[in-house]
Amino acid sequence: AGSVDALLACSPAVLEAATELAAAASASCVVESGFVLPFQPRSFRDAGSYVQHMSQAVRGFVAVAGKEGHLLQMALSQIGKSLRLPFGVNPAARPGYYHGNPCTFIADGDEAPWPSTCGWLDYELEVAVLITRPVSREATAAEVAAALGGFVLINDFSARDVQADELVSVGFGFVKCKAAATAMGLDVVSSDELWAPGDRGSLFEGRGLRVEVKVNGEAWRGAGGEQSSTGMARACSLEALVRYMALDEGLQPGELIGMGTVPNCCGLEIGRWLQPGDEVALSAEGLGTLTNTVGHPPATAQNFKEVDCGGGAPPRPELTAVGRRLLRQYYELCKRPDEGQLAVLARVTDREASDVANWFAACERAESDKERARQRAEQAKAAGGAAGPSAAPRPPQQQLSPQQEKAIDALRARGNAAYQAGNLAEARKLYSQAISLDPSGASAHAHKLHSNLSAVYASLKEWNLSLLHASKCVDLDPHFAKGWSRMGAAHEQLEQFVKSVGAYRLCHLLDPDNMNAARAAERLEPSAGALCSAGAAAAVSGAEAFDEGEHKAAVAFITAAITTLGGHFFTDTAAQLFCNRAAAHASDNNFSLALLDAAQAVLQRPRWPQAHALKGRALRGLRQYDLAAASYRAALALDPSDDGVSDLLCVCLREAGEAPARGAPQVGGELPLPPGGAIRSSKRTQRGGVEVGDSKRPCFGGGTGGGCSSPHPPT
Repeated sequence: AGSVDALLACSPAVLEAATELAAAASASCVVESGFVLPFQPRSFRDAGSYVQHMSQAVRGFVAVAGKEGHLLQMALSQIGKSLRLPFGVNPAARPGYYHGNPCTFIADGDEAPWPSTCGWLDYELEVAVLITRPVSREATAAEVAAALGGFVLINDFSARDVQADELVSVGFGFVKCKAAATAMGLDVVSSDELWAPGDRGSLFEGRGLRVEVKVNGEAWRGAGGEQSSTGMARACSLEALVRYMALDEGLQPGELIGMGTVPNCCGLEIGRWLQPGDEVALSAEGLGTLTNTVGHPPATAQNFKEVDCGGGAPPRPELTAVGRRLLRQYYELCKRPDEGQLAVLARVTDREASDVANWFAACERAESDKERARQRAEQAKAAGGAAGPSAAPRPPQQQLSPQQEKAIDALRARGNAAYQAGNLAEARKLYSQAISLDPSGASAHAHKLHSNLSAVYASLKEWNLSLLHASKCVDLDPHFAKGWSRMGAAHEQLEQFVKSVGAYRLCHLLDPDNMNAARAAERLEPSAGALCSAGAAAAVSGAEAFDEGEHKAAVAFITAAITTLGGHFFTDTAAQLFCNRAAAHASDNNFSLALLDAAQAVLQRPRWPQAHALKGRALRGLRQYDLAAASYRAALALDPSDDGVSDLLCVCLREAGEAPARGAPQVGGELPLPPGGAIRSSKRTQRGGVEVGDSKRPCFGGGTGGGCSSPHPPT
């Protein structure tokens, strides 16, 4: 179920809920950093529908062409285009568009890579429509209307200097100017909520949906300062645009169509350009917010005209999204890596060590610039003055008015009545409307809305969507037993038995009278144990290899355990596995990889002192003493009685040139560490940095293995 095709096989009621299309496909789009694409487009076409944008873009390109030496050619070609819009060649009959790259979509919160041949990087706020049913080559208006599944916010990042060169010199249309990245928002809204045939509905009628662009907190608008909207004049209707795209080709479910840049929502029109490190936030009424940080140019970045396309060694491929996220994660842990760390990171990301060093230096410069801006804003605020638009603070979390609370309660009550009457489509619609009025979950009943919507999708047998809303429910209120019960049911139907057992147990823990949950957990325990047996065996082999001093073999076995278990284990077990592997890496003096695994363990189980202690061990091995001391202090804050960690903190402070804290034990020399740098205390028996019980078998899935305590609700 994580693909677009599987998603589109859902019932018609769910297909119309484009808000939830993202969830069913998200399993294949989740990245290690947590950033998520709502779905992976099968293809991407992007049009130029808005008349004012096309006209204003001409003037913007004149400025770019003057800088790039194409003023005369660009002026002649673009003036001809501007005269044809909206006159001359009828754009309603032959609208212009280009084919983009569906493989370079990035998620909300992800970093937008800086194109290696770009000097003038731009953003473009657009609304895109997802095709959810086949469209024939000679489609009727009714066929097109039935195929429009949902709308999503996108940012079409564009290299304008490259675009100017391609328009004048290449002659094949867009080649590389829009190839680096297109960002997609997380919220997908079903088409019937915003649009109706004839371009009726809130998307285009009247002023349409108000949109906003903010860069580093400052609103970027046109010369008049007016806010743009999706209801501004377009060259052709949405139906005409889709029919023309389907002509002689047809369209298939999963294809995405951009409807063009909303006027005044790109830098080309207003004469402003993005810089490395900028935070770009696009927002549209009803479609949420899309935020991305602009990456830094690669070390091999060059002006487009200087690229040598003939002979010589091929250029090194651009840093991948996974590589960028890995470097970003490492940067958060270690701002200035030494030569050894740079060598490891370069090998992992397939870059030169100098490239990685330049990347870290650029990140540090951008962070310093932002910190200075923040300090200026605070000083201005303290002095009673305005901080200025570039230092505008982020808005506080949404606070609902009494009228909004009343409207949400009314929709919930109507949804409950529809659900009890068996009208699942109406219940889904009403619950979704109530949730859309409170996207931040500020309402007192927000968790119940998601729980109820989870029940609706369970009745529709749409288990991915049921799981999505059950997860949102327990995120909002981790002590709501019914949410855990709905999560257990969804995991069970998806054959994720380990998680199902844990969810049912949590439900019974919070609601001891719920014997159905207890019986379901007992019934699924054999299946969960069978699922984990292979992973458990690999983990045990890893622990045995570690005890025998075979650290590389231990890494291989533990990696196999993580791979075998996939997404079936709970966060506590994940933390134990990553901690085990971190200890093995540290014992092999591979502190860079040990740090990455220890950081993953902290992320999975933030209140586990052992994870913080192992992170401190890795940082200490990297001679990042200040950060290591902070990790040791975090471990002691969670377990003040661990004398071993206290001693290591004193050693770390002495190595950093600081005096031990008052009352701390004095250490005359560095304490020898146990194998793997694992911290041993008198209260515990540990192996490879991981706490174990009486059984030598590691635990999986919240208690299906020996020596494992029951899972607990997240705090």
